[in-house]
Amino acid sequence: GKIEKSGYYQGFCDLALGSVLLKEGNFEKGMKLINRANDNGVLNSSDIDTETANNLKELILVYKKAKQ
Repeated sequence: GKIEKSGYYQGFCDLALGSVLLKEGNFEKGMKLINRANDNGVLNSSDIDTETANNLKELILVYKKAKQ
């Protein structure tokens, strides 16, 4: 996408779109985006509340274990 071509990563967009995809039932794509946001430090940012970040990190761990 345009964001990646410009070299400017907007992790909160991945987080938001990932959440929407999860709600719509598109679990794989949603988790991929949320995981990418986490890999880029979004869930460790002071711009997201700790409880939400921790819940999403736990979801990522459970998802990765289930994929093994």
